[in-house]
Amino acid sequence: MENIMVPSEYQNTFEILGRGRNTAHTYNNLSLWPELVPNEPIDETTTEFWKLSDLFQTVDGINTAPYKNTITLDNIVREYTPAKLKSRNPERMSQMAARHFRVLSDQDFNAELTRFATWALFKEIGKSAPTIFHQEYCLAPQNTSMVTIHKKTQETMRIGLRNAVKKHQKQINGIMHKLHAQNTHYAELNREMIKWLFGNLGAADIQQEYKLPAGKPLADFMNANLLAAYATALKNIVDQWDFTAHTHEYGALRGMVYNAMIAARKDMQKKFGSPEKNFARNEYNQVVSVDEVEQWHKNREFVFARAHLNDHVR
Repeated sequence: MENIMVPSEYQNTFEILGRGRNTAHTYNNLSLWPELVPNEPIDETTTEFWKLSDLFQTVDGINTAPYKNTITLDNIVREYTPAKLKSRNPERMSQMAARHFRVLSDQDFNAELTRFATWALFKEIGKSAPTIFHQEYCLAPQNTSMVTIHKKTQETMRIGLRNAVKKHQKQINGIMHKLHAQNTHYAELNREMIKWLFGNLGAADIQQEYKLPAGKPLADFMNANLLAAYATALKNIVDQWDFTAHTHEYGALRGMVYNAMIAARKDMQKKFGSPEKNFARNEYNQVVSVDEVEQWHKNREFVFARAHLNDHVR
């Protein structure tokens, strides 16, 4: 049986969102003779919804003020509605957006949000805080296990982490350019970087041994754990060069790269196994590229939006 440790922050989020999910509104059935027959509460079934105040509890350190008004909620619903599903009629679009939330209080602003509006809100908050697990919770069918949502989160995280690797690699290339490095130095440093990270294995060795497609960067097939370690190592190199390096010459850069890659390898071995064992594979043991994950994710979001766009808080 697969043994997967779900981070505690994901467990807390899962529990809060589970407790906060509502499927009915409670109203008082007014009695004609309240002294004899007291008013009775009646539950009216509605589309599932979450209270804004509950959603905020799942994101640590968030500044809630920017999201606590109807204009912002309206804009968020509109922004994350896929272009193909948006109505060209402004009035219909306004009506659609308005149906996805219901204001409960203006003084200490609170509102009820549909599953679609909840997902859209987490997408927006995700610009400044980690909310991929939250988004995957919304995308998943009700009663999906926490472990399954965690797996999807790890899969989706690869998209942003791969972009971070590209960014830092570009910065290191910029450093090499300023050093007026020759093409041989570029190639040599890249080869050594891979060998130091992967225990003296070259890119071709890894592609052959682990059946990875040739001609594509290894980072395209790294899982989230390895991408995170690799991105952090590259960032550390750039930061050290910019802020703490005593000399700015090729030998110093090479030493920084060596130290960062060896440290990343040791950290990976301690937490997740050797880096070469951390390429992403599906249930059929086939490698999965980040490009494939990104396409699948876009399709899943579109199918979700199409299914829930007409939900509304009654």
